[in-house]
Amino acid sequence: MAACGTFLIESLGGTLAEIRETALAAEAAGFDGLFFGENHFPEEGVPPALQGAWGLTSAPLTLATAIAACTTRIRVGTAVLALPLHHAVEVAKEAAAIDVLSNGRLVLGIGIGMEANGFREYGVPWASRVSRLEEGIAVLRGCWREDAFHFAGKRYRIDAAPILHPTRREIPVWMGAKTEPGLRRAARLGLPILLDGAGPFEEVKDLVAVYRAACAAAGTRPYVAAMRDVCLGATAADARRAYEEAVVARVRLYWQVDYLNPRHDAWVKTIRSAEEIGWERATRDRIIAGDPAACAEELRRWEREAGIDYFIIELLLPAGGRARALDDMRLFGRSVLPRLAG
Repeated sequence: MAACGTFLIESLGGTLAEIRETALAAEAAGFDGLFFGENHFPEEGVPPALQGAWGLTSAPLTLATAIAACTTRIRVGTAVLALPLHHAVEVAKEAAAIDVLSNGRLVLGIGIGMEANGFREYGVPWASRVSRLEEGIAVLRGCWREDAFHFAGKRYRIDAAPILHPTRREIPVWMGAKTEPGLRRAARLGLPILLDGAGPFEEVKDLVAVYRAACAAAGTRPYVAAMRDVCLGATAADARRAYEEAVVARVRLYWQVDYLNPRHDAWVKTIRSAEEIGWERATRDRIIAGDPAACAEELRRWEREAGIDYFIIELLLPAGGRARALDDMRLFGRSVLPRLAG
């Protein structure tokens, strides 16, 4: 059965004590991993007082160190770090240190970068991101695997870089991808993929099929991790009451920034206002919602029919706030994870 990690909900709080409590709750609930993104600008539409840990995700490897230090079993992962914005040798060194300190628990999710304004902030040409990504991956692997690493490419020239080696001279690298070129790149490089949670079932199924076919052609082994928003409650009505506002706001934002694919969300081109997006439209074939049995069955369907190997569950901030979110994390561990394992 597919394993399950969870995503750090930034709005649950940004103090060390709050992050520690969340991490320990995820670990105690039985999740396999705790993941978080990389963000360099305030979260759109969220008041500064509610940003929580959002600002800390501008330094994702520092956040990973903090989470690794207060946990003992759960894997710690980035989902994802925009590798072209960083010097790959520095990422290799920091990641190796975290991996050693955590006894081999780091998962390094990387991506090509999605926001041109982030590249402007760093002074990195947007047009260079593909070569920076591919050379960066080669640098990561070389630094971790070799004692004296040499590299000469378009973006990097490295001569015998000294570096700390990870626990097993390797760290799992998952590549965030959403387009066919990105999926084929991951397959060619022999990397697992990490899909975001925006797309509906049929879009995810199509993306996975492209990736698996590309892996077969390249002779590499496929592995698919996917993020999914989950609205969990004691009943379906309870889940809707707790999560409707957060879910509808998220999908409305997806629509407003043109993040949804009209090929799979035909309604995207037929509505004139975000106000036309309600619970039914937002959740249909996209959000895992309901009581524990219903959520487990829907996740099994995504595993079975869409080909997902690993889920990263994101419990959005419910109406009950932090206390309800942590309670639902525990409920997921108590009543959903056993159903997925059975």
